[in-house]
Amino acid sequence: MALLIAGCSTEPVSNIINVEIAPDQLKLEKRPIKISKFESELKYIVTARLKKGVRRNDLTVNLVVDNKTQRGDIIDLETAMRKLNVRKIRYSSVDSDKQVLLNLE
Repeated sequence: MALLIAGCSTEPVSNIINVEIAPDQLKLEKRPIKISKFESELKYIVTARLKKGVRRNDLTVNLVVDNKTQRGDIIDLETAMRKLNVRKIRYSSVDSDKQVLLNLE
């Protein structure tokens, strides 16, 4: 019976969604995308995670920002996250190991 249980187990679904942004470059879950597609691509990922049992309140975007990124580009990402009700963002910089956790209102 132990083999059957071990064979049926699956790894837990991550509540972390990785986003990297730099001038003229955006990666969502390590996949390059256009900034204009961010909201639709993020919606797809959020929906998939919710269907696999992750609670919306537990979803966290791990946002790694290049220091040369314009604030307007980051605001566009934040707006898309608000629309999808993804409120937890962990900001970090490419050049720093410090992180800041922000809850969008």
